[in-house]
Amino acid sequence: MLKLPDRLSIKRDKKGEARLVEKARAWVTKDGRTPGIHASELLDPRKAYWSRVDPKELSNRLVNTFLVGRVLHAFVINAVDGTKSLAIDGTDQGTRTCEELGIEWSPDFFIKGKVRELKTSRAYYEPKTVEDLAMYAEQTLVYMAATNTLEGQVWVLFLNFKDEDKRTSPEWRVYTISITQDDLDQFKQAIKITRKALLSALKVNSDEKLPPCREWLRSKKMCDWWGQCACSKEKDKEKKDSDE
Repeated sequence: MLKLPDRLSIKRDKKGEARLVEKARAWVTKDGRTPGIHASELLDPRKAYWSRVDPKELSNRLVNTFLVGRVLHAFVINAVDGTKSLAIDGTDQGTRTCEELGIEWSPDFFIKGKVRELKTSRAYYEPKTVEDLAMYAEQTLVYMAATNTLEGQVWVLFLNFKDEDKRTSPEWRVYTISITQDDLDQFKQAIKITRKALLSALKVNSDEKLPPCREWLRSKKMCDWWGQCACSKEKDKEKKDSDE
């Protein structure tokens, strides 16, 4: 080991950090979105409603999270495709329109007639139940509905898996998702109903008739619109009722 000089100085450069965050913010937000209803907006339509009605700048935390995610997506996609150059902007296969469902969707991979969705996770331990993978499965099912396919896959790169010695290392898990045609048809109807409800909410300028966001999003810490959204009003009412 080389000995460091006694008079070596190391200081944190906060201005440099801020510049890097702003460069990353500009890069992850530069493409924008096509105008239609997107598959991801169906997962939590109240959140989608507010992101359209009252757009917020991405927090530094989300900027850095999206930066890492997009870079990892690009590396994995290039590795799977076997390309020699890194297409850093090509982190999916482009936005597509499903006329039947009236939605826009952007698959990571749609090859050999099968949707393959790529995710990264900072979880320490492997999922044990369908519920543990529910949000990944939900989005993949929307893509399967858009392509009228009965099988898809979720590829998850767990960045911090702990082994038996408590050491962490990245590990892959591949999950195959299967569904019957009857269940897929019912899922398509749920997509259409949710899309129609979101469009109606935007038209009347109210989120009250939209389904609530999933529980872990329903808090001041996790919601940028807490205090404005119907979820916060419902929680206030629940608290008042329990106090009485």
